[in-house]
Amino acid sequence: MAKFGEIKKFLEENTVQFTVIELASIARSVEDVMKLSNGQVKSEEVIKTLIVKKGGEFQGLVLRGDDRLKNNFIDRFATKDEVLSIAGVEFGAVCPVLLGIPIIIDKKVMNLKRVNMGSGDLLKGIDLNLEDLLKVLPNSTIEVISL
Repeated sequence: MAKFGEIKKFLEENTVQFTVIELASIARSVEDVMKLSNGQVKSEEVIKTLIVKKGGEFQGLVLRGDDRLKNNFIDRFATKDEVLSIAGVEFGAVCPVLLGIPIIIDKKVMNLKRVNMGSGDLLKGIDLNLEDLLKVLPNSTIEVISL
């Protein structure tokens, strides 16, 4: 569970090169990010982290921003209150870094070189190489599958 300052500090301490993308207003969707980032973000690089309940436990699912999750893969989506309790942030700001629950990454994300993800702040995004993101996610919590 982490907000922007903690995530930024963690990435810096782990010598990850990243760019903070400032947004003109609150963004909760890929469309919002594209409109509010002044052209700094490519839509195909936007990823989202969804918190879901699967097999009786909460997990973070990382998908390309414009992809949809098939509901038969999960028991249910986390409620607004559950997202706030688990991630410490609202929908749209969830970041897989320091999330504290198992992470499942869609194979389509693994084909990307760069990603732009939630930062723990609805007014900011974090842009970095996927390889660097994977280095700071604990291996024991990552599972790569086709969603």
